[in-house]
Amino acid sequence: MPINLLKLPCVVGVGIVSELDYQEIFLLSTCSRRSNCLVKKARITVPKLTFRFEKCDAYDSFVIEVKIDIHEWGYITSVKHVPKLDLGGVANVKPVLDNEANSK
Repeated sequence: MPINLLKLPCVVGVGIVSELDYQEIFLLSTCSRRSNCLVKKARITVPKLTFRFEKCDAYDSFVIEVKIDIHEWGYITSVKHVPKLDLGGVANVKPVLDNEANSK
């Protein structure tokens, strides 16, 4: 049964947030303004972050990790950048009132 985290008392919500992994905390903070405020109230301290920029043939990737142990890094998130998109198969669609679309 799901529980609405934002409807719980603040002390309980902060306690739950402090037990989450760093990746879960990051994803929770991006959900809404209220969940971001809850994460800020938990005052989670991150020991060390690393930011890496990786180059591949088709795309570039920006990776964020947190240091968990001496030789262990925990994945938080990554963003992929595609320098040139292949827009040949993309069509613009204009919705009309009779629920049909004309692509040009």
